[in-house]
Amino acid sequence: MFSYLGRGRATDRPNRSSKKIRYQIKNITRNQSAITQAQKAFGWRAFVSNAPLSILSIEQAVLA
Repeated sequence: MFSYLGRGRATDRPNRSSKKIRYQIKNITRNQSAITQAQKAFGWRAFVSNAPLSILSIEQAVLA
């Protein structure tokens, strides 16, 4: 893609060109040791439950 910089239609003004590049991911592998190390560094975990709070408290959900 080619375009002029600035306003107007003069052909002697500076221009720029850009190229669109598209990458496609074909293979993904998990680096489990890096994931485990990062989780330890974060110091937290996410817990998800669809049980209502009246049945399962937050403490009970974490222990379960």
